[in-house]
Amino acid sequence: MSTNWNDAAKKIKAFKTYMKGAPKSVPEKKGYLLTREMIEELLEQNECKLDGIRLYFGADMIEDFMVPTLVIVGCEKDGDGKYNDFGVPEKNLKTLAVNTFAAVAANGSSKVGKGLPCPTECSKPNMLNS
Repeated sequence: MSTNWNDAAKKIKAFKTYMKGAPKSVPEKKGYLLTREMIEELLEQNECKLDGIRLYFGADMIEDFMVPTLVIVGCEKDGDGKYNDFGVPEKNLKTLAVNTFAAVAANGSSKVGKGLPCPTECSKPNMLNS
């Protein structure tokens, strides 16, 4: 897999430009960190038989301003080669309780990762984050 760093930098710059319109009460977020431990914890569910991780785009509404966020779930590959979200209920979403990395509910629902935000978990300056 190759990376077009100029394209990546343009996309990040577009996001930063959008976020400049945020109210002062909106916390600054440049990105999210997923540590190896977080990734392994997601993949080790289902007796270590998960095959991937899916990132969903979400948003928090702060003062009528949409602030993007991520929801991260483990996936398992089925017989048709498709990746399905592990442990995410198909129904009863009104009663769904989201679990973080720290704990899994007694009902056996899957873990949901959110990542560590930058700032505070930022890289040293580079062409994507400066």
